[in-house]
Order: sequence, then structure tokens, then C-alpha cells
Amino acid sequence: MSKNQLTALPDSIGQLIGLQELHLDRNQLMVLPPAIQKLKDLYSLNVEKNQLSELPEWMSSLQSLRQLILADNKLTILPEWIGQLTLLTKLNISKNNFTLLPNSIGNLIQLMQLYLGSNQLIELPDSIGEFTHLTYFSIYKNQLTQLPESIGKLTELTELNISNNELTCLPESIGSLKSLNYLNISKNQLTTFPESIGNLTYLWHLNASENNLTILPESIGQLKRLKGLDLSKNKLTVLPDLPGILNGLKKLDLSDNQLTELPAWLGKQKRLTDLDVSGNPLSTEMQQQLKAWLPKYKITF
Repeated sequence: MSKNQLTALPDSIGQLIGLQELHLDRNQLMVLPPAIQKLKDLYSLNVEKNQLSELPEWMSSLQSLRQLILADNKLTILPEWIGQLTLLTKLNISKNNFTLLPNSIGNLIQLMQLYLGSNQLIELPDSIGEFTHLTYFSIYKNQLTQLPESIGKLTELTELNISNNELTCLPESIGSLKSLNYLNISKNQLTTFPESIGNLTYLWHLNASENNLTILPESIGQLKRLKGLDLSKNKLTVLPDLPGILNGLKKLDLSDNQLTELPAWLGKQKRLTDLDVSGNPLSTEMQQQLKAWLPKYKITF
């Protein structure tokens, strides 16, 4: 029933009592009929890209739901009853107008994927720490100024996107995300990283571009599996002399910073194939030194 310009559904839809999946995305629905609550076996409901402005309380009776996709509507309030859908493994409420989440969302302890991007969230409840099975968490393009310490409890998380917010710092607990392999913290107001970032030893991609970074902790050298590191468009004047070596690094973007010199450890990056240092006030001597360190690799000045 996707992409049909539907503005309403008949009550007879409630007669499909064995229905397990209902796809109503890309229509013009402003309300959902109460008859849907009769679909007790429904485990997937997709109403993405409609005109919904509120969620009726009867939806709390859909106790078999595993996937609920509400993205790209006109929703402003996520009701407390959302915490009653305790079998949910995927919840997508991105591209709405939410400013807050209810504490009851922490009851969704089976969640594996949570999409909160493109809303107006100003904070996250401490109860997000209950999502101990979560592997994917997207909170990009909101208005967050900080993250709760409880985020460190998401130890199964492999991908975290918190780009395009107003974060000025990251909690030390971020270092407890031992399974994390992708972290996007670009387009925030960060000035540095916590030392604990070095504990993310399974991280393979880190995007911290478009922040206000002035200094990096030496612990970043502990990220042995890191393949891509984007530090472009920050305020870095110097890179640390790392006690460890980022042996797996393939792509490093340092463009548009304030670097005048580069450390010798760059010359030890045997797998580095793409290095961008454009937009930095590097001396001619430093550029020549870099070419000598990495004679076979692509360097953008």
C-alpha cells in the first residue's frame, strides 16, 4: 500500500487479523484508524513519509511489534506508552519535530537499531543506557549540547552518528563503547576528545571534521584498527607525538586547519594512500619533508 496517495484507510483493515507486515509509507495519511489495533500479529509497521501529527494511544496494544518506522512525519511528542512496546528491535522516528524523549523509552531493552536523526532534540534521557543490545544509533542533526554518561553502557554499539549537533564535549564514558567501529561526530563544537577515546580499539572510521578541535589526546594513537580519520576544518595547530602508531590508517584528512609542522610518525604510515593537508600554512620545507616520508602516496597540498 506504499506510494498510493492514500488519505485514509477503511476500518475493514482490522479484519486482516493474520497480517504481520503493514507498509503504509509514502502516502498522505493524517491519522491511523483504530481498527489497526486488532492486528495482534503485526510485527512490522511502516508509516514513513505521511502527514501524521500525533500517535494514538491504542498503538500501545500492538504488543507483537518488532519494527516501527515513523520517519518523516509531523510528530512533536513521543508518548510515554512507547515504552510498552517492549519487543521492538528497530525504531525509526527520524525527520520529525521531537524535542524530548520520554524516560519510558528505556523500557525498549530489545532495541538493536534506533534512528533519531533530523529532529529538534535538546537532550537524551539517562534511560538510553538500558539499550544494551543496540548496535546502530543515529542522532545526527539535532540540538544536543551534551550526551548522558549512560551512553557508555551501550557496549554492543558498532555505529554511532551524532554529527550536526551542538556538542562541546564528549563524556569520558564514550570510551566504554568497546564494540564501536564507526563514529561520526562531525559538525559539532568540540575542542578536544576525552582521553578515553583511546579505548575504542575496534574503531575503523572516525569523522571529527567541522569542529573547534585545537588539540588531540595522545591516546588517539591507541586506535590500531583505524583506517579513516577525518580532522578537516578544525583549529589544530599541532599533532601529538604519538606513543603508538596508527598502523592501519589508509586515509587521513587534515585539511583546513592551522598546522605549520607535521610529526615524524606520519612517515611511518605504510598503508596510508590518501593524505590531505591542503589549507594549512605548511612551509615549503615541511612539504618537501612530507614527500620524502611518503614518496609513493597521494598527498594533497
